Amino acid sequence: MTKSLTFQGAQSGHDGRNHRDASKESIVSQASGADFTIQANNVTIDGFTISGVDASSTDLGIAAFSGTSGLVVQNNIISGNCEGMNFQNPDGSMPASIQRNLFSHNTAGSVSLGANCGTGAFISNGPANNTMISDNTFTGHNSGQTAVNFAGSSNLSVGLSLTHNLSIDDSTFVVANNSNGAVISENEVDVTTPDPNQGTAILDWGSNVNLSITNNKINGGANTGTSGINVRDLSGPPSVNTSVTNNQVTGRWNGLRVTDNATGATISNNHVMKSQNDGINVSASGNTFSHNNVEQSTVHDCQDTTSGLGTGGTANTWTDDQGHSNNSSPAAICHK
Repeated sequence: MTKSLTFQGAQSGHDGRNHRDASKESIVSQASGADFTIQANNVTIDGFTISGVDASSTDLGIAAFSGTSGLVVQNNIISGNCEGMNFQNPDGSMPASIQRNLFSHNTAGSVSLGANCGTGAFISNGPANNTMISDNTFTGHNSGQTAVNFAGSSNLSVGLSLTHNLSIDDSTFVVANNSNGAVISENEVDVTTPDPNQGTAILDWGSNVNLSITNNKINGGANTGTSGINVRDLSGPPSVNTSVTNNQVTGRWNGLRVTDNATGATISNNHVMKSQNDGINVSASGNTFSHNNVEQSTVHDCQDTTSGLGTGGTANTWTDDQGHSNNSSPAAICHK
């Protein structure tokens, strides 16, 4: 018999992202340790406010990284912790889901007190197999930190999806690492107050296989060096077969970047507008660009600094990419 355990707060069934009556909240706020520590399979946490205690805390809202699976976290407000939640889901036969939660300002303690302080949802110590993170709002994970971090382990997460989430004023929305077939799709990233440590909205860190980044909307955050989407190799082997398609990026420093040793990526049918530096910026070889539409970039619509036997003497293939040739380098890679 499969057993399950449900923690049901006063707001069970009521979306954590909507305005809720604070007088009717079930508030869990530990003086030390995690608010919820999960050491069993098939646990549901529904309808709580899970809140940090003070600014010096290094504690977690939810700690579920001891090898359990089947965690469901829904309809909660997770706010003011060092990390909102730290979890894994090694047994994909027991799906995990993180849905309809508000993750807000989980930055207590600062990075000096915990390497991952500032993260909303962190996958650590093991894979998150058959895990869905959808229909959540993340906000205020700033000072160079991340709303969602796929770090996982060298055992790649299989069947991980991040869809239909809203990120508001997070330094970085998602860092993808150590995944196989992960999907980052139909999310919206808005930066209304740029962070001095603003990073990349969606970052392919490396060590991903068949990562799909599609149909996301990224708006604002044009601090120097920021990117909308960046495919690069920062840890372990480069990602294999990353696909970046049908995304809209407006008002970043660089819209799309492919850098370091990233190779084999397909970048297609994206719309990039009003980049304060380059619309598409490439310094890695062996990638394919097609049918991207780039406009109103301050410096280059398209820039590829590689050299080889590819399009325009680069080491990449560019096909029917639309940008102004008079501000693309080389001019042959983008044209209108």
